[in-house]
Amino acid sequence: MTPAKSLTVAASFWPLLELMADKQLVVTIHELRDLLEKYVPKEERSAQAILGLFEECGILEKAPGSDSEWELVHAFGDFFRHLSNRQRLASPGILISILEDISYQTEELQKAIEANSSDLVIARCKSVRDRLDEVRHVSESRHAAVIHEVMKIKARTDKRSVHERYDFISDMYLHHIEPLRSIINPGGEMDKRLNVLLLVIKKGLSDFSNDPIAPETLTRLSSAVIRLEKEALAHFSAAFKEVLPLYNQLRHDAQLARAVSKQLDAVSRAGCGTLVKLLQDQMPIARWRAESLFASGTMEDYLSSVSEYIQSAPEPLVTSSTSSTSADRYIDPFELLDRVNESKPIGDALRWLFEAFPDKTEHSVLAAFQEILQNDIQYSFESEMTSHVVGSATYHYFPVRIEV
Repeated sequence: MTPAKSLTVAASFWPLLELMADKQLVVTIHELRDLLEKYVPKEERSAQAILGLFEECGILEKAPGSDSEWELVHAFGDFFRHLSNRQRLASPGILISILEDISYQTEELQKAIEANSSDLVIARCKSVRDRLDEVRHVSESRHAAVIHEVMKIKARTDKRSVHERYDFISDMYLHHIEPLRSIINPGGEMDKRLNVLLLVIKKGLSDFSNDPIAPETLTRLSSAVIRLEKEALAHFSAAFKEVLPLYNQLRHDAQLARAVSKQLDAVSRAGCGTLVKLLQDQMPIARWRAESLFASGTMEDYLSSVSEYIQSAPEPLVTSSTSSTSADRYIDPFELLDRVNESKPIGDALRWLFEAFPDKTEHSVLAAFQEILQNDIQYSFESEMTSHVVGSATYHYFPVRIEV
């Protein structure tokens, strides 16, 4: 069997093989017969003959550990999934054609309801259900393909340049996402056709309310329509939210790269003269300011002064005169306590301190007054306030009386 013949056979049974590749099905002869009836209804050969043809072309092989189950050859499975992914990003016209077929099947279902034929209604419901499942499959496939491509671009595993990424995402947005918006959004083409189908189903439920089988079939078909509306809108919204921000970002990056490329091309051909002229014309420098600059004469003067520098002895931190002055200003606490004990009782301790130590500073006297209050000396405060003038300062206070 030649490769061309194998591909021709695969093309003839593409809907069936695509399903097996996507779901990685392992089928028996009976399951293959059911799949042939559903996806290749015009095929007249038996399931056994088709199975032999697939084995001869190298498309199917027996599953490991079983003589009654078959699966796709690994190479063919990968090839079919690759083609399927390519098809999922095809023109939205595929979805339009399926919706047109749904409208046709809806008209046939309405005719069957008007003919009051329960068997015909059930058959038409099955045909419509198959087309609805096909729309769901297309919607899921498109969503998966879009998310896959977006993730490749975000992860930068697609090995495309900025312009190639923008061209790809632009084509996806303009030729896949935008056309689908008018089809899938509420009030769009799919919404209108499915609403007509729901009205026909509602009429069928009313006319066949006493039929034992038709109402259940029509109810399931109605549920399938509602599920399709929800899932298709959810898939489109998710794809739109992924593609639109990426489209805007890549468009900005492509415009920036194009502008930079033009400037670099001009520099490579004409040198930096064009860039300098551009900076002078569009970004002129208002004024120059020299910083950290000095003449050679200034440096020579500085080095000369440093070379003639002679270090002198440091001045002492505390001189002897300062030390004696500090000693004169200081009131020894032991001397203070002795004089307090000798002078008891004292009616006004603060006034007594100023009079007893006239050569001391106010700061020293106040420190001595605090020393008296902190020691174990019996004292009390008078109830009437008094005042005492020391130099230019006047103290107002309650006198402290020291008892014997």
